[in-house]
Amino acid sequence: MVITPQQLALYQQMMSQAAANPGQQQMSQQQATQQQLLMALQQQQAQQQQQQQQQQALQAQQVQQQQQAQAQAHAQMQAQMQQQQQRQKAIQQAQQERDNLFRQHQQALQATQLQRNQAAYRLNRPSLVESNESFEQIDSFSHRDLAISRFRLNHSFLADVFSPHHINQYKEPTPHYSQDDVPKLRERLAQLEQQNSEQDKKYTEQVDSWTAAFATPPQPAA
Repeated sequence: MVITPQQLALYQQMMSQAAANPGQQQMSQQQATQQQLLMALQQQQAQQQQQQQQQQALQAQQVQQQQQAQAQAHAQMQAQMQQQQQRQKAIQQAQQERDNLFRQHQQALQATQLQRNQAAYRLNRPSLVESNESFEQIDSFSHRDLAISRFRLNHSFLADVFSPHHINQYKEPTPHYSQDDVPKLRERLAQLEQQNSEQDKKYTEQVDSWTAAFATPPQPAA
């Protein structure tokens, strides 16, 4: 046990008083024992205080570590939330682009279908009567009226197609080859004919080989 200078001075003073007064020696011994107990108690208290200080320091360190861990976890959570928000934003943008493309595709399909319907209406309408009557009134016409109207319209179309104006606009197609290309074309024709004959010969040999193989019965195992 560690004795402080104050305790040592007090102990020396008590010993000197006991030597000067022998009658009180027995009492001084009791006081010395009490003093030793007091010193031991003080030392124990000092050790307890030191332990408490160490525990407090350890607790403070643990609290600091917990705070640092919480701050790090909070920062990681913030980063994860930002990444998740960025991913959600990217997904939303991709979905929006896909919806826009789908909408454009639908609009294009609707426009194409509308054009087809209009074209079909224009093509089918001349086969009816040449009048401004509504479709509900067409049923009131006889088959003869419809046939005459169709005949007239067909001849009108034929007259437009085979009119002198259209015939005069016709031009002879430009040939793809000239007289200078005739030798090359003949050479190419000879090559193709030779390739065809080789292919026919190869095919005939292959068929003969297959026929001979199928005609030969399998030999029984010895």
